[in-house]
Amino acid sequence: MPNPFVHPWPQLIPLIPVTDHSVLVDAVVWHPILAQHVLQTMHTAIFGNLPTVRLSRDRLLNFRYPSHNQKCLEILLWGYPSGGRGNLHHAFLKNLVKISAAAPLALPWPNYYANLHALGNLGISTITKLAYFYQHQFNGLHSVILDLRLIDVMANAQWKGLVMPGLTYGNAPAGYPNYLQVISGLATALGCTPDQAEFTLFSFGNAF
Repeated sequence: MPNPFVHPWPQLIPLIPVTDHSVLVDAVVWHPILAQHVLQTMHTAIFGNLPTVRLSRDRLLNFRYPSHNQKCLEILLWGYPSGGRGNLHHAFLKNLVKISAAAPLALPWPNYYANLHALGNLGISTITKLAYFYQHQFNGLHSVILDLRLIDVMANAQWKGLVMPGLTYGNAPAGYPNYLQVISGLATALGCTPDQAEFTLFSFGNAF
């Protein structure tokens, strides 16, 4: 069982260039999907004439987007570059305008989650991506992504000292504030950012 407080992790994690983490998105995959939702102009705005675009965390965090619609759409593409699971992407696109109005709002976590969950039945993974890229804080803690892979790592105590027994996708919304405390505590102890800690557990959580 890896220990994040034992060499090499305390030296490695603060060096991870997490904002450079990027995903390659294929224009041809998304063209028919966006066309189905009459979003061809948005496809042009994102891809232009390029066959692929590489979306980075830095862009999603810091780029001055012309609209929240485009930012939220790019968050969707970054999170689900191959088109999403099931009908998730269609529900998101159907409600894009409403999602784009709700995602920037600075609200307490229960309200933030409830507002977005009501739009296309969005789940914890998508909602925490929106919260993270809009740089929201909840109870004074920086939001970070919580998805199925991270839930598995935390629930099964894959890393020493990082455990949330009984955490599931179903109860993750209620457990999210505690998850933020765990990630924040790890980041403070290691002198790294919360998203460096999150990315480490996402990338290496099941590998050691």
